[in-house]
Amino acid sequence: MKILFDENVPKSIYSELKKRGYDAKHVIFVKRGLKDREIIDLANREKRVILTLDEDFVHLSSFVTTKVILIRKKFKKKDAGSIAQILEKLFEIEGKVVILKESYVEVIG
Repeated sequence: MKILFDENVPKSIYSELKKRGYDAKHVIFVKRGLKDREIIDLANREKRVILTLDEDFVHLSSFVTTKVILIRKKFKKKDAGSIAQILEKLFEIEGKVVILKESYVEVIG
């Protein structure tokens, strides 16, 4: 699984998934301030799932060739391990957009 972390996703989650062996790339290490369409272009080129906290990617998902995972669940830095564990399950779900909410998961497309 190849993942592209949007700038707004905490580095603690990125680090946790890297430790678990995922091919992860964080936008802050690529170029800060990339526009949403630039992030989508990068994800499409490299066939990466976009992981974000930004709802705009739901509306732009028709331009994404892989998948968008949107986190809408509140969490703290110390929760990175448990969030990573949940994300591992979400990676397996078929769907264009997967939204992690407080008490359930929504799949679109």
